[in-house]
Amino acid sequence: MHLRYLLLFFLIVSAVYADFQIQQVDVTIKNINKDGSVLIQERYQFLVKTAYSKSLYESIINKNDLSSWSLTTGIRELRLHTNPNAADITNFRLKPQPLKKCNAFVDTCRGELIIEYTALPFYNKSTGLSMPGTGIFSISNQKPRTTRYTLNPSSLYFDSTDQSDLILDEITFLNIEFPENSLLLNLNPVPEDTELKFPTNIRNLSWSNIILVKFAMEFEVEESLDKEVTEFFSDLLRSLQESFNGGQGLALIAIVIILTGSYIYLRFKLK
Repeated sequence: MHLRYLLLFFLIVSAVYADFQIQQVDVTIKNINKDGSVLIQERYQFLVKTAYSKSLYESIINKNDLSSWSLTTGIRELRLHTNPNAADITNFRLKPQPLKKCNAFVDTCRGELIIEYTALPFYNKSTGLSMPGTGIFSISNQKPRTTRYTLNPSSLYFDSTDQSDLILDEITFLNIEFPENSLLLNLNPVPEDTELKFPTNIRNLSWSNIILVKFAMEFEVEESLDKEVTEFFSDLLRSLQESFNGGQGLALIAIVIILTGSYIYLRFKLK
């Protein structure tokens, strides 16, 4: 009986003194690369009520683990929105922001937590190839210089229906920033108040307050010939530099000098 009253007391104290109210959640997928890697930024904005809540916030401002923030604030939405079973999460960074827009009259402040990380496909260690259905996007090359990206909805971790359709409430936004020269081939569902005719060039899309029924997306990015040539020579120079820095570096330098000298000698000899 005493234990029950004690638990009730702590619940009442928490309700009175600790008050964190989520205001908006932005999940943005950007820096989409042709190796399937993407940068994901998650921004959590919330209202911090009461002096006790503000002291709790400031006490964990230097904590860089998500569990500390989730337990302290009690905010259920404070979690990663990428499925770790479907995408390899690396370079995790948690950046708490100082309290701002404090209102002494109503005893509130605004808090914000920014999370950034890279999401990649899983790779087969034997073949070095990406595993199908992993990563935020599956990658294929339909024609030279053109990369096709197909969304893997199972890699996203939001609330869902019994049919596994993703649910975005009115304060949750899913944003996608596309690479330059992106051509959208297919999309379902289209964001509200947006009209699209396929194929169409696209730079960004955003959804909120919607059930993403049978969520699907496919787009292509065609690189210019200039960029392909530049990347080829950059890779070639990088390979040469790595070779020179390796164990056979001196031998390769000697061969280059001999070949260059022979070419110059022959040019003068034949004049």
